[in-house]
Amino acid sequence: MNDKPVKKYTVNHYDVLNDHFTESISREKEIARSRRSKTFWANAKSISLILFFIGVAAMFIGKSIYVAKDEKVVEKIVEVPVSQTDVPKQQDKVIINN
Repeated sequence: MNDKPVKKYTVNHYDVLNDHFTESISREKEIARSRRSKTFWANAKSISLILFFIGVAAMFIGKSIYVAKDEKVVEKIVEVPVSQTDVPKQQDKVIINN
């Protein structure tokens, strides 16, 4: 029964490589999250500036419409021929007491 040769097994420990692989994956995730956050804040800044300038433009447009709707005084000079009979005389004064 002891005639069978003893089997030798080679055991490889890949724990170090697995740890390195896990750390590299977590590092890549962190780098990707950092890039996403930078992109997000850059986009947020651009969008906020666009909305701000749209608001300012809307205020200017509203003010111009408000000014355009105000009543305007229009002066017109009309020449009317005056006859001698229409001019009041100095003697036609009426004095009213009390």
